Amino acid sequence: RYPVGSFNNSGVTGSVLLSDYGNGFTVVTIALQGTPVGGSHPAHFHAGNCGSGGDIVVPLENVNGASGFSTTVTPVPFDNIISGDHYLNIHLSDQQLDVIVACGEVGL
Repeated sequence: RYPVGSFNNSGVTGSVLLSDYGNGFTVVTIALQGTPVGGSHPAHFHAGNCGSGGDIVVPLENVNGASGFSTTVTPVPFDNIISGDHYLNIHLSDQQLDVIVACGEVGL
């Protein structure tokens, strides 16, 4: 489990849990508090560190604005995610991908 912290003073916090599903798949569960209610919030693993603007390396299911939860089964091996230099970004909306509301370091 990795912490996810508020970005740009949004007040959104929580955690991301990675589970090895086997056969090269990883289950990614995001649980947030303080998400803007309504709509959905795009989530991605990026290369680099929070705020670095790295490329998207693993797209994830959007976080539900009402519940603050998202679960994705991704065809990326668990070890590839945790052994790399990755971070999780939660964006305000599909129309405002440049506005990041939460970020968390995952991996090395």
